[in-house]
Amino acid sequence: MNKAFIFDMDGVLIDTEKEWSRFDPVFLSSILPGDIYEKIGDTLGFSIKAVYDKAIALGAQIDKDSYVRAYDDAAAEIYGRAPLTAGTQELVSFLVKNEHKIGLVSAAQQKSINLVLARLSFSDKFDVVLSVNDHPDLKQKPHPDAYAETLKELDSNAGASFILEDSNPGIVAAKAAGAYTIGYRGNLLPGYEQTGADAYADTMDDVIRLVEVRSLAFHQPE
Repeated sequence: MNKAFIFDMDGVLIDTEKEWSRFDPVFLSSILPGDIYEKIGDTLGFSIKAVYDKAIALGAQIDKDSYVRAYDDAAAEIYGRAPLTAGTQELVSFLVKNEHKIGLVSAAQQKSINLVLARLSFSDKFDVVLSVNDHPDLKQKPHPDAYAETLKELDSNAGASFILEDSNPGIVAAKAAGAYTIGYRGNLLPGYEQTGADAYADTMDDVIRLVEVRSLAFHQPE
C-alpha cells in the first residue's frame, strides 16, 4: 500500500479563514434571526452546505438558491485574492521525491477548489481531490468519511499517512480516519486554539521536518 499526504484547503493551502471570518458574520446575521445566528456558532472548517443544514435544523427559513449564490460570489473574490501559503511548493516537492501519494480534501464546493488549483503551480501533483460539499453520500467533518474515502482512493495505509489540517473539526476527522494528524497554525485566526492533533506546525518547513522524523521512526528496526 502507498503512503499518503492529504491537505485541507482553507487555512492550509490558502489563507482564506480571515476573509471568511469577515464575510460569514455579516452575511449570516443578515439572513438569520438573532437566536439562530447565535446557535450556529463557529463556522471554521464547515462547508456552506453544513452551515445551511444546521440553520434549517434550527428553524431558519432561507432560500437555498439565494444562499448559495451569495457564497459563490464571495468565493470568486476570496479564492482569487487570498494569499497562497508560503513554502507549500517545497513541501509538495519533498513529498513527491519521497513517494507520497498526495490528496486534497476540502469542505468547499468543487468549483471553489478549482479556483485555488488554478493558482497552484503544483496542482498536477494531486492524485485525488475531493469536495465534501459535493458528495452528499459523505458525512461532513468532524466525521472521518471524506478522509477515509481519500485514503482508500489513494490505496494508502492510514497508519503511514499524514493529514494537514487547521480547524478542530478537521483535526477530529483526520484523527478518526487513522492518519498522523498535523495541526497547521500558520494561518489561524487570532485566539483560535487548536486541539487534538498529533503535532503542530507554524510553517511548511516545520511540516517537512515532522514528516521526516515520523518517516524515520517507521524505518527503525524493532
